[in-house]
Amino acid sequence: MENPRTYGTPPFSVAVIHGGPGACGDMMPVAEELSKHAGIIEPMQTLDTIDGLLKEMAQILENNAAVPLHLVGHSWGAWLSILFASIHPGMVKSLILVGTPPMEIGQSMTVNRTRTSRLSPDDRTRLEELGRMIDKNDDPNLILEMMNDLTGKTDFYSRISCVATVTDFNVLNFRKISAESLRLRSSGALLESCKKIKCPVVGIHGDHDPHPYAAIKSILKGIIKDFTFILLDKCGHYPWNEMYSKNRFFSIIHDLIV
Repeated sequence: MENPRTYGTPPFSVAVIHGGPGACGDMMPVAEELSKHAGIIEPMQTLDTIDGLLKEMAQILENNAAVPLHLVGHSWGAWLSILFASIHPGMVKSLILVGTPPMEIGQSMTVNRTRTSRLSPDDRTRLEELGRMIDKNDDPNLILEMMNDLTGKTDFYSRISCVATVTDFNVLNFRKISAESLRLRSSGALLESCKKIKCPVVGIHGDHDPHPYAAIKSILKGIIKDFTFILLDKCGHYPWNEMYSKNRFFSIIHDLIV
């Protein structure tokens, strides 16, 4: 796997930070579009601890990017970007957080309830079966593709493309990083990291995203001094793949990075 991937021409002044954990490549469409206006770098997350990921990311950006730079983090990548900016303030010009997951533990139950409510009983059963299969199957990417069809019903408002861009999904890394990140949230360490951020922060969220936008907006606005929140109408968890919000999403980010 190429690490990092770069798009456009140097200097690479914007980094896109993928979600998952382990969803290497899922920010490719974002990187390709933004590369029309700036040099983009996509560091892949290959290690199985958050500390390891932060060190890996710092080394990749120091060696390949023009720092300080803009970080565009999606979902789990938004959390990782927050953690990175809190310990490497001199490397980050601004944070753009897309579809940020709940920052407090009680809100995660709302996400699950919302997703479940958008599935038929048969689809819920199938999604649970696929979740159990992913640990036992020799080709987890194949299982992810099958799950992708179902999550389209929960995480999108009006999806444009069903083609997944995730590559080299590592199930073990996903499990370990997910567990560690949830401990950071439950302990309050994630919110403490937010308090250390010095750069401007913009939160972009879809109104149909199962992650509750009102709670994210309220929490970050109360902690981060320079925080702006933008809500996208008719938009789910992946704004760049939404029929009604894609153009506005890219227009917003373009204005933030140029």
